[in-house]
Amino acid sequence: MVGRMFDSITDEDIELLTEYANDAGAAPDRHDAWVPGGLDAMEPGAALAAYVSAIDPTRLCGHAQIVALRAQQRLVSHFAAQLYRTMTAVVDTISEVNDSPHASSEEAAAAEIGCALHLTRRAADTELMYAIGLRRRLPRVWEALAAGRIDPRRAKTMLTGTDHLSMAHARDVVTHVLAVAPT
Repeated sequence: MVGRMFDSITDEDIELLTEYANDAGAAPDRHDAWVPGGLDAMEPGAALAAYVSAIDPTRLCGHAQIVALRAQQRLVSHFAAQLYRTMTAVVDTISEVNDSPHASSEEAAAAEIGCALHLTRRAADTELMYAIGLRRRLPRVWEALAAGRIDPRRAKTMLTGTDHLSMAHARDVVTHVLAVAPT
């Protein structure tokens, strides 16, 4: 479930994070530093962000580094989805404010996004089209990205790989692909 980021923090999370932070302050040359139990199953959100922000991967054993890496990728995916969500919201806002056709709203939004993120016009157009494709054409792919079940590379592959299909057919294909995409 993708909700408000800080709604998912519990007292148990805070206690575990405090314990983890205290342990992280131990001998800097240790390679047996731990990651919180259940980190691999934790949904993206504030608690996961707090945990992975406190991790020093150079102090972890190999397995714990891999657990941390997977957690970080879930967060990257989650925040990429939120970035794309905001991009499409910019289009909607411009469309409402200017009462203009959607195509000109997308053009204006791309210009605003480009300025805000210091992107070239072409890069802004590309990112916005990717965002619109995920949010409007293949919303289940966006949901999987927001939940951290797939990474941005897989989401983009599904989007571009179904470009030639009608929306209905693309969504059918994505339903099957999403069943195996996380692995």
